[in-house]
Amino acid sequence: MEPVSAAIIAAIGTGVVSAAPGVVEKAVSDAYDYLKGLLERKVGSHSDLVHAVAEVEKHPESAGRKATLSEESTLAGVGNDAELLAAAHALLAALKESQQGGSNRQIAMGNNIAQASNNSSASVNVNCPTPPKS
Repeated sequence: MEPVSAAIIAAIGTGVVSAAPGVVEKAVSDAYDYLKGLLERKVGSHSDLVHAVAEVEKHPESAGRKATLSEESTLAGVGNDAELLAAAHALLAALKESQQGGSNRQIAMGNNIAQASNNSSASVNVNCPTPPKS
């Protein structure tokens, strides 16, 4: 099985399509949506390959639909497209990171922000003048 269909099948297997918000990490969901959108732009939204992806999304347990997806992917030659391969590898990396408990990366923007991770603590001390006593 070539990497593009393998990544799609792996992502669908994690529930990326049917899971409630918050169940699947946003990184996985975003990587899946990007790959799927890229696939639609490259081969056409009405192509047999995109149709095969939709069928696996509807019936993720079906070995026959997975085989059809793999076959359509091979016939479309997506395994030779560098951009699709990069997107597939990014999706597989996001899946792997998600299955390992996710990342400890945090991004914060603004002032006076404290962030903590993995049972640690953080605090912010802002040097503000003491209000006058009355």
